[in-house]
Amino acid sequence: MRTVQHAAFASLIAVLTLAGCGGDGPSATSLPQLTTTATPTTADESPTATVVATATTAPEPTATSTPAPTNTPRPIATQAPTATATVAPTATPDPLAERADMLLLALLDERSLPQGWTLDNTETRFEADPEQQIVCDLHEFPGRAELVMEVEAEFTSADGMQLFQQTIAEYPMATAFQALNFVRSQISECPEWQSPDGITFQVEPVLMYLPTSMSLAYTIRFELNGQQFEGRWIFVNTYAFVVTIAYFAPEGTDLTVLEAAVFDVVPRLQVVSNSFDEPDYYDDLELAVLTSMQLMSRAETLQLSEQWFEAGVAIPEGEQRYNVCGLDLFTERFESLEELQNEFVVDRNVGPFLWQSISTFPDADAATDAMEHIRDTVSCAEFLDNTGNTWQVLDYPELGVGDEAHAALVSIDDSVIGSAQGEFVFVRVGEQITVIVYVVVQETLDHGRVAGITEMAVREIERLRR
Repeated sequence: MRTVQHAAFASLIAVLTLAGCGGDGPSATSLPQLTTTATPTTADESPTATVVATATTAPEPTATSTPAPTNTPRPIATQAPTATATVAPTATPDPLAERADMLLLALLDERSLPQGWTLDNTETRFEADPEQQIVCDLHEFPGRAELVMEVEAEFTSADGMQLFQQTIAEYPMATAFQALNFVRSQISECPEWQSPDGITFQVEPVLMYLPTSMSLAYTIRFELNGQQFEGRWIFVNTYAFVVTIAYFAPEGTDLTVLEAAVFDVVPRLQVVSNSFDEPDYYDDLELAVLTSMQLMSRAETLQLSEQWFEAGVAIPEGEQRYNVCGLDLFTERFESLEELQNEFVVDRNVGPFLWQSISTFPDADAATDAMEHIRDTVSCAEFLDNTGNTWQVLDYPELGVGDEAHAALVSIDDSVIGSAQGEFVFVRVGEQITVIVYVVVQETLDHGRVAGITEMAVREIERLRR
């Protein structure tokens, strides 16, 4: 069934995918791909724009398969009749090609998808095809020629009946933003499109959790070989990047199992883009990418009642960031390989405040030793913070999460900030330790709420450990 269905999808891909898939024509296992984004809204607003597909008319591909090759010929040894072999000089590295290789790391991988999905293909492109026709005349976007680079990944389910595709396109930042407005104006009158092969696509906005307020999602339906298909096309704009995700399956398939992958997009991109100008920004870029997805994100906070502002993935700073009962930087003491954080706040003045870090150690033994150190240190009745204020430790509640956990409920009554309560939670999962700090001002902390947040955090870590 897989081979037959892929052959059927090939005719669809010839109409929808970007020009230049590599090889002599469209891959039978490629996904339909969208190449546009829609104007930003908040996740709670109902999108008003229409999904756009792409029509490929260029006779020859322009993309390169991963890894992206440079334009420099392979050095060839030559042998003169009476001389030894000589090797051509080493070419100067192409900065754009190196940047593209890094951007490939920002693409999703199989860990973000359900069990059984496989990565079929990745591609890199450095220019838009001027001959390509895009539905609703989106190919007329004036900034389209300013594409810096684009990378793409395609995945297939075990039965070959479901496809998932992601692209990340980089433009100058102003151009990326202009594209959003252009798309909205162009497709507002284009709710349906018929391909040259006669396939009719019905599209409509769909309300779903999205990774940023600069995101839109659509439902798309079409018929292929007598079978109805339904899917999602999701667009995310962050900084100078336009991310497009497309996935579809036979009508009636539960598509929610793929929604978690959408929230892995932005943190991966944040980590990789930080490394563009500073390649050594992270000790281990691939590990940092994985860790960024394990951190809680907008997806988790949307499940809470308040509207949380997300700061984004970053490297933790501050010598006393773990200061409860005088706890030192255990991450340095036990030589963690990588440490990342994310933080959230509802109101910058009164909170609540939520902070999380994840540290990965060389092995589970090192993380276990770190947890023993944490448990021995975080056992006081009171402690001073880095401003000299005294915090009281009210309780050490038990938490049955992860491989082991330790928590401390703390309180302060200060003349400046007033009364505040917080909870420090330390959880080990294998060779990783996550720290969660939750603080409320002028109210009593709900330990059950913190326990629920901790469970969500641990589920995210475990989801990506396979």
